[in-house]
Amino acid sequence: MQANLSLDRTMLAYALHSKQFAMELSNFITYEYFQTRIQWLYKAIINHFTDPKFKEIPTVTIIEEYLKKNYSQSKFIEEG
Repeated sequence: MQANLSLDRTMLAYALHSKQFAMELSNFITYEYFQTRIQWLYKAIINHFTDPKFKEIPTVTIIEEYLKKNYSQSKFIEEG
């Protein structure tokens, strides 16, 4: 299980490297590839990069703001 999580982390780091890498990865891998507990993070990264207003690598602060805005518990409950 730990080895799989290491691979997941490597794939997420690859996706965060650049928009090009994230889009390349999204062409071959869906969120189901990742372990359940981090699937939401992959979805958030890909959603960030597919949003046309974002063109650069997100900083930690941007990722945090994006997650709070789009993946807050109340938003998740309201929108599923």
